[in-house]
Amino acid sequence: MNVAASCGAAAGRDAAGGRVGVGPGSGPPTVVASTGSPPGAGGPPAPVGAEPGVVRPAAPAVVAATDGPADPPNGAPDVSATRSATGLPGANALTKQVKYLVQDGGFNSNPDFPSKVSLHKAEWGETNTNDCTNGTPCPWHATDVVLAGMGRVDNDYGTAGPAGPVVQELVGVRNGIDYWTVLRRLEKAAEATHPDVVNLSFTRDVNLGTGWARTWTDRRMKHVRDTGALIVAAAGNNGTNVDGDTLWVPCESTHVMCVGGMNGDATVSGGSNWGTKDLTTSVEIYGPMCVPGLTDPGTPAVNTTKTTCGTSVASPFVGGVAALVMAADPTLTSEEVRDILNDTAHVGGLGAKVTGSQRRIDALAAVAEALGVSVGKPSVSISTPKTKQQFGVNQSVDLWGTATDFLGKEIPLTWTSSIDGELATGSQTFVPSLSAGSHVITASATDSIGRTGSASVTVTVVDAPTTVAIVSPPAGLTLAAGQSVGLLGTSLDPDAFGQVPDGEVSWTVRRGNTVVLEKTGHQALLPANTVTPGAYTVTFATAGASVQRAFSVISAPAGQTRPTATITQPETALELTTIETGPKSVAFAGAGTDAEDGTVAGTRYRWTAYGDGGVKKVLCQGSAVPTGEPVDDKGTPKNCAAFTSALAQLTSGTDTTTWSVWLEVFDSTGLVGTDSVPVRIRRVTP
Repeated sequence: MNVAASCGAAAGRDAAGGRVGVGPGSGPPTVVASTGSPPGAGGPPAPVGAEPGVVRPAAPAVVAATDGPADPPNGAPDVSATRSATGLPGANALTKQVKYLVQDGGFNSNPDFPSKVSLHKAEWGETNTNDCTNGTPCPWHATDVVLAGMGRVDNDYGTAGPAGPVVQELVGVRNGIDYWTVLRRLEKAAEATHPDVVNLSFTRDVNLGTGWARTWTDRRMKHVRDTGALIVAAAGNNGTNVDGDTLWVPCESTHVMCVGGMNGDATVSGGSNWGTKDLTTSVEIYGPMCVPGLTDPGTPAVNTTKTTCGTSVASPFVGGVAALVMAADPTLTSEEVRDILNDTAHVGGLGAKVTGSQRRIDALAAVAEALGVSVGKPSVSISTPKTKQQFGVNQSVDLWGTATDFLGKEIPLTWTSSIDGELATGSQTFVPSLSAGSHVITASATDSIGRTGSASVTVTVVDAPTTVAIVSPPAGLTLAAGQSVGLLGTSLDPDAFGQVPDGEVSWTVRRGNTVVLEKTGHQALLPANTVTPGAYTVTFATAGASVQRAFSVISAPAGQTRPTATITQPETALELTTIETGPKSVAFAGAGTDAEDGTVAGTRYRWTAYGDGGVKKVLCQGSAVPTGEPVDDKGTPKNCAAFTSALAQLTSGTDTTTWSVWLEVFDSTGLVGTDSVPVRIRRVTP
């Protein structure tokens, strides 16, 4: 005899504590007289519930829902039907119209029972007289079975069974010690009540007279089936193959849909019986081995749950799905419902030893089939980025899309990249930057039952080359030895929309093949003591880009010295900001001295600005600057010792315009002294 542990669930008596028929306090139960057993038959059918004392975490892929205030719904991707199926188009037809018969022991009313209950040969609060697997007591086994199949939904109590929304009446029939009497009692109750679904969470192993036992069981089960019922029965918790020499009844009756138990990963549970033949006389389909139940069915006031396991709960769960299918299409016969459960089931994954039926209940697909609606993966679309779109490194990328489930409800998106992995979540979001390369951007969404849909686009992220330029020294510069030379450069990293950091650009100055200076930064100074006659090459570089410029240094004629030029305003590099796009006025002042001439007048000064892109602008030229042309000594002399001039903002690819302003001072012999100062104008957003 197979015995099993009870499936835990809370329960309670009616308010009067007495015998209740149609719901607590609503009158006497319907009583069906039992018949005797055939000669020689005896022994109790064993309830098939959980492995002894096992309480384990709910398997996320195959559990029913909890419905208590502290326990949020835990619907399973494959078998959770209560919430998903009732939301299908046309599911408004899923009203309370199904009569569900449970033959068991230990009916104890609680708020999760259907409102209408008829008890046959049973009384409220009467504990189960039979033990479960391995002799484990299971006093409220019937209560656990009822809640696993039809626990009410959305009542903030206990659990939620798949048939909760559609069971109009529970017919509770007492089990007993004698197997033959139990089945005779079932026949009479079925003939009297005409149930739609019958659940038998018990089994018996027969080793002698198996042919007679099979025939007798088939006859009883056919009579029950002929009342219009779909019969589901637990396969048993012995972890054995039912297709061996031992007969397992009522599981192996061809009129019964025998239900095994599976784990959360879809493999057959180690405690569940299983089959090696894909026949109606073997284990036909698998349901969740573990579901939530009430912690103490004998104390209904304690609204807490635990997880219990066994084919005793797998069977009523599958029966609950059958009830949903019947409610979806009341014209279906019990055999047609059985076919739908089999035809829509997932197939495979139970494990190598299960060479018979590999069907795993798919509640949503079954109800959808009955309703005639399609249940597909979420529909996902991407509006941006567009496929083949290009972006720069460090450029933000908008991620916009939509995802809807089979109910047309919008669900969250997760964005991933084939290079960078997970990027973001949400229907309108962005990623600050993507790595260089070709990315497959995928938007995916998973619905409440675990189905995932996705859409993808391919984009390219280009690491655009950095450009560098030399502003100073000016092109074609020739100057006398002994003067410092200002070095000023610009850089643009298109991916960063700005210049390269100072630490990543460098200067190298050579006189011939000799390196005379190495510096980092956009601005540097070639000291006067290193500026001796010769041909110079200036290299300004960053990773992957460089630019060169040549200038010459000559000696002063024998017996002569060059003048000295000094910019006094701005004395050092000038940084300006503006919110306007037009030119910026800058005040300049300078001084010049010469060993022979003394102080050099401002009429012999020339100021020239060199800007981004090779722009050159003479800001002020004194009237006595030698130009090779006749000097007009009759006009008003022009003095450039101090003046104000406008410097334009140039197009440089950044928000900063860089100028190098040079002062040239000419002595009476035409020798030139120079000085320079950087001026940067940065436009800011107000």
